[in-house]
Amino acid sequence: MSASPLPRRFADALRSLSGRWVVLALCFPATLPVLVERPDTGIDPSWKLGMHLAREQGLVLGRDLFFTYGPWGFLAFPLTLERSLWLAAAGYRLLVQIVLFAALALWIDRRLAGRAALVAPLVLVLFTPTLEYHVLLALVLWVHLVVQAPGGRPIGAGLPGTAGAGLLGAAGAALLLIKFSSGLAAGAVIAAGMLAAWWRGRRARALALAIGFVAGGLLCGLLSVGSVGALGRFLSVSWSIAASHNDAMQRRGPMWQVWLTLTAVGLLVAGLAWVRRDRTGDRGAAASLVLPAAVLFLIAGKHAFGRQETHVFIAFSVGATLMTWIALELAGRGALPGRVLYRAGAGALAAGALILSPPDRLLGLPAAVGSRIAAGCAAARDIGDEGHRLRQRLELRDRLPLGEEVQAALRGRSVDVLTVEIAVIEAWELRWRPRPILQGYIVSNAALDAMDAEWFASPSSPERLLVDPQGVDTRHPFIDSPLAWRQILTRYEPIAQDDRWLVLGKRAHPRAVTITPVQRFIAPLNEAIPVPATANGHLEAQVLLRPSLAGRLAGIPWVMPEVRMGVAAANRQPLRRILAATAMNSFPLLDAWPNSPDELRRLFTDPHPGAPRAIALATPSTWAWHDEVDVRFFQVEWSPGEAAGPAAAVSGDRGASSHHPD
Repeated sequence: MSASPLPRRFADALRSLSGRWVVLALCFPATLPVLVERPDTGIDPSWKLGMHLAREQGLVLGRDLFFTYGPWGFLAFPLTLERSLWLAAAGYRLLVQIVLFAALALWIDRRLAGRAALVAPLVLVLFTPTLEYHVLLALVLWVHLVVQAPGGRPIGAGLPGTAGAGLLGAAGAALLLIKFSSGLAAGAVIAAGMLAAWWRGRRARALALAIGFVAGGLLCGLLSVGSVGALGRFLSVSWSIAASHNDAMQRRGPMWQVWLTLTAVGLLVAGLAWVRRDRTGDRGAAASLVLPAAVLFLIAGKHAFGRQETHVFIAFSVGATLMTWIALELAGRGALPGRVLYRAGAGALAAGALILSPPDRLLGLPAAVGSRIAAGCAAARDIGDEGHRLRQRLELRDRLPLGEEVQAALRGRSVDVLTVEIAVIEAWELRWRPRPILQGYIVSNAALDAMDAEWFASPSSPERLLVDPQGVDTRHPFIDSPLAWRQILTRYEPIAQDDRWLVLGKRAHPRAVTITPVQRFIAPLNEAIPVPATANGHLEAQVLLRPSLAGRLAGIPWVMPEVRMGVAAANRQPLRRILAATAMNSFPLLDAWPNSPDELRRLFTDPHPGAPRAIALATPSTWAWHDEVDVRFFQVEWSPGEAAGPAAAVSGDRGASSHHPD
């Protein structure tokens, strides 16, 4: 008598569950994202809070104000501020996790076998790529699956390949509305998938990816900002921010990280070239994974090495994940030298990731997973409590205290906060009326500065400004946003202060401004430039830096090398990093630049503040810039009393001269 087929199928299922599917199932909770973020102080917590506050007030990011994120940016951060927004953000993070593991499951089922199927999900646990890249890693896998699916076979969930490609393109475009740079990365990944599909003769899928991306971006954009004109402005301003953001935030780190990354890329390319020499099998089968993965790795590398000191782990974690997946896809293909080379490339990046984040952190993984689940459950329970938000506000007030005089000056008035601590709005329940650029430190070109300046000059500007005059890194707000600060200095005046904050009140009429050109110098980089004396008012400088062709080319994959301003002055000052795109507008040149409420108040009241004796534009990367820099000095005076009419600006040159110090 033959055995029943049912026990045999059950045994087969158990054998299957004992391997790759168990590993996949265990990796899902092990990589579960954080579902709860508490409002906090500091640069990053403040802009996260600002996005949620804007959404709560009906302000649309990308239409009413601008940042590196778009209208749906609040979805990226599950802040426990308002219940519906927290649920939406936590739900989005869970959705991304599900989509990523669904792609892994299909990829394992259709493309991997043996140990490769076990390793594929484990790399997410081992290298822990940042959550921002989870959705892009999922997109890389889905593009690969869409392109590789046989003509008559559905890609998943019953969707045929062409329809799935269209939906995938639309989903990638939706990322533009969450974080603009992620949407650009998604577009690049989809373009690489289109190239792979076209190469393999699946042109309908290539076109579907393109049409889906364009149609999805248009539909999502219209739904979020309301009109074609507003969508165009969102794309234009967001591109301006994204194109210059890395240059504004650049940080350097040790060179071993750069060389290790370049070595890993070289080994991978050499291995792929060797595999291409193998004329057995389908040599282009892996292109739909290799091309999108390569594009995403280049983007992650620019993101990471532009701000190497704080973001370099992104390059190693994302790169190690992608290179390991490529090695798994290519398992067994090509001659032995090729396999050794591409595996060595993946191993090099894996080593870098483990150096930066040692694997002993995995020992605390079970407790971390449990705490994340517990925090999510507690947040779901507490966020409905009427006192929940008040308790959070009181905690923020302890970290961001305001003096009684400052509180009285702000009470009942519309307020904006300069420069970064938006959390003070939530802490003290202030009437927030934000300027167009959410955070001043991302004002990285003259057009963005002009947007803020126009706002401060308009009737819609807030009644009060709460100012903490601290810049990011060694930058100073006066140099980053000279046009906006010109409007602030002429249209506001000090009315209250405490140890940290200066409150500026809006004047009934702006001060009248007179700007007189004083001197122009054309001087070499890294040489001292004498500062002319002024009879009245304060001195301002305009710096015209021109990048060389080599500098422009370096800025495409990396960042433009920085230039710093040093001053010879009575008060010791750090080398201030300047941005060529904002320093082209004249900025106050002071001894010293204000860093406290008292110092900033004096700028409003002192008719003739001091200036340094000399300045120098310093950079070790002289190859990235033209040899000479054009510096123009202006005497700026404003009337002490109130004057009717808008502030006037006079521009021009008087007495251009060349200066070549010995």
